[in-house]
Amino acid sequence: MVLEFNCRFGDPETQPILMRLESDLLEALEASIEGRVSEGDFRWSRTLPCASSFLPGDIPASTS
Repeated sequence: MVLEFNCRFGDPETQPILMRLESDLLEALEASIEGRVSEGDFRWSRTLPCASSFLPGDIPASTS
């Protein structure tokens, strides 16, 4: 099974994911580029981070 989660470093969704990564991020990125992710020893925290985003008062929350 493959699970893909698409997020960019600027997205609010990325922060709680990266907060849980206890391994070296650069090593994870290099392993991904080189196709050796399955060989990596990546450690994740068991804590559950929480992130929230707020919109300024003058920006509508939706366009509909």
